[in-house]
This record gives sequence, C-alpha cells and structure tokens, in this order.
Amino acid sequence: MTTLTQRWPALSPFNVVLAVVAVLLARFFTVLDYGRAGSRVEAIPLDYHIPFRPIAVLPYMSVYLLVAVTFLILARRKNPWPLTVFLLSFALLWSVADFVWSVYPTINVIRPEHLGHSWLERLVKFNYGPGSNTLPSGHNMTAWLCAFTLIAERTRRAWLFVVWAALVSIATLLVRQHYLADVAVSIPAAYGASYIVARAVTHQLRATPRTDGSWPPSGGGRQDP
Repeated sequence: MTTLTQRWPALSPFNVVLAVVAVLLARFFTVLDYGRAGSRVEAIPLDYHIPFRPIAVLPYMSVYLLVAVTFLILARRKNPWPLTVFLLSFALLWSVADFVWSVYPTINVIRPEHLGHSWLERLVKFNYGPGSNTLPSGHNMTAWLCAFTLIAERTRRAWLFVVWAALVSIATLLVRQHYLADVAVSIPAAYGASYIVARAVTHQLRATPRTDGSWPPSGGGRQDP
C-alpha cells in the first residue's frame, strides 16, 4: 500500500472507496434498464436525418479510456482533493442519471433494425445492450465531466480533453445510440455536478484551518468552476 501511495499519492483510502462506489453507480443502470419497455420518444425530426456510421463506435467507446486517463492524472497528484471532487461528481452525476432512468423511461426508435456481421456492427450491437433508455446519455455526461474537471484543475493541454469529449458526443449521434436531446442534456448535467461538488468541497475545506498547504490554497490551484 505504501508503494502504491508513493506512486499515486492521491489514492487515499477514502478515494479508493469512492472509486468503487462510482463504478457501482455507473453499472447500476443496467439493472434499471434491463428488459424495460420505454414509453417516451425524445427524437426530433433532425435525429432521423443523422447518418449511421458504425466506425463511430470507436470514438464512442473511447470514453472508457478518457475516464482512465482522467483518473490517472488526478491520482498522480500529491493532493488527494481534486480526485475526491472528481469521484464525488461522478457519483452524484450517475445517481441523478439512475434516478431519471427509473422514473422517466424512454425508448430509442432510430437505431437500425438490422445490423450486419462486420466487427464494427457487432460492436455497435454490443453497445446498444438489452435496454432502450436514452435520457441522459451516460457516455456523454461522463466524457464532459472529465473535460470540465481537467479544465477546472488547469491541466496542461486541457483543451484536448474538450475535443475528446466533443468527439464522443458526435460519435454517440453517428451510431444512433442517443438522440440530440440526450446529448444536449448530458453536457450541462456534467457541468452542474462538477460545479456543485467543487463548491461544496471548497467551502468545507476553506472553513477548516489547514496548515499543510493542501487544496484549496490561498492562491492558484483549482478555482470554483
């Protein structure tokens, strides 16, 4: 454990527990979504005109790599609080999404009825999964949460992560996994979760006398989003 914390200083026991909780919340949607029949269609006319491009499944699935990169960037920092904020934001965001999926069932009506047997189309089918809920888009809100977090943390070349998140959003539409409305709602939801948690944690830490120079310092470091 000592060697691990030396290489990844921000991996405090609390953050490890938070990471486990975050993963469980992100997977809980499969329980909510499995076998359910949605009743609401969020599609607008423009959704039906977006072309289907199986190759887009690759940037769509890159969100998993984006989450891993974000986690590793924050875990390598000496201060554990930025990682704490990210994990709490993740947990809050997915808790809200799980709630919405449970009380507002939707259905996707723009996915292709028949997919071919190419490896890309099989990958698309795998990502469609057994359920049909669309609002919000889990991939999009997670991608933008990563981008907003790294911008707030003043990560070097943070704009690259914004481009990455944007690619995930575009890819989501091109594989017809979600509607335009789902993507549009997911972005402010991600920002809202990041903002609320950062404000709450920052307020709590500033109210607690700290002499070790940990986050948030009096100058520099993360600012309120």
